[in-house]
Amino acid sequence: MKGLLAAVFLSALALAAFGCEGTSNATSPDRNGGETAVTPGETTSTGLQGPGTADEYDTAAQAKMDVAWRAFKDDSPYWPKLRQEWIHIGRRATSTLVENLYRAMLLSAAGNYSEGYERSRKELILLGELAVPTLAGVLEQGTIYSPQDGRDLRMPTGMVSITAEIIALAGEFSVPYLAKLTRSDTPTIRRSAAAGLGQTGARSAVDPLVRVLSGASDWKDRMVAARALGTLKFPESETALIRALEDSDDAVIEVAARSLAQQRARAALPALDDRRQRAQAAGQHQISASCGAAARLIRSGR
Repeated sequence: MKGLLAAVFLSALALAAFGCEGTSNATSPDRNGGETAVTPGETTSTGLQGPGTADEYDTAAQAKMDVAWRAFKDDSPYWPKLRQEWIHIGRRATSTLVENLYRAMLLSAAGNYSEGYERSRKELILLGELAVPTLAGVLEQGTIYSPQDGRDLRMPTGMVSITAEIIALAGEFSVPYLAKLTRSDTPTIRRSAAAGLGQTGARSAVDPLVRVLSGASDWKDRMVAARALGTLKFPESETALIRALEDSDDAVIEVAARSLAQQRARAALPALDDRRQRAQAAGQHQISASCGAAARLIRSGR
């Protein structure tokens, strides 16, 4: 992936210089820890057909990909058809397509080319489940190679969160990938992945978020998990958020209270009232105020 992402640091590189990258080493784990891809011929959530069975491609396939990439750059009306033909070549070709689109997005962002950035981003979203394994591999690596000094540099924080958001838009399919990323050594990746889990809307996203909320040593990780659980209105989320009212960090407690209010969790009222009273007695005025405000909002029914 280094050769793919290095280009973001070459500010003098024109967008017209994009070429179709013919190699890819990106892989990502499925639920069982092995490599995965959408089943060949299967329809993704966006309606695109899954990749063909080939793991490699020949010169003719490379030429077809080059023609398709030119159509994308030219915003040709033939691009949708050529995109599907590209995907049909095989898994490796599909990963290369995702890499090219991701590089285009990075370069467009670096060059303040908003139209190119949006087109590339929308294409990655359209690919849906087909893009998830490769994009998760980008985040798992967590660095971008700089050819200027030969070092691996951290991905910009903003791009980490944007990538996690794109992955999350694939819904439940993306949950195991994001769940693994919550265990990254890089804080921004962990927290972006946790936020992404909340954006999936999937019930299966609750368990990995609960693990972060109950087990993460960094209070910021727990806070992000508490916020993400607020968007997932399931009984398991509510139970975990009620437990988080006893967290060791005030900020986590306050976010948990707001998330319970966001869910209009009437079953949480006794816990919120009790926590407010104990906080008030202990002089923990911010916690008392947060729990009280959450309880009032729930009771109001608004």
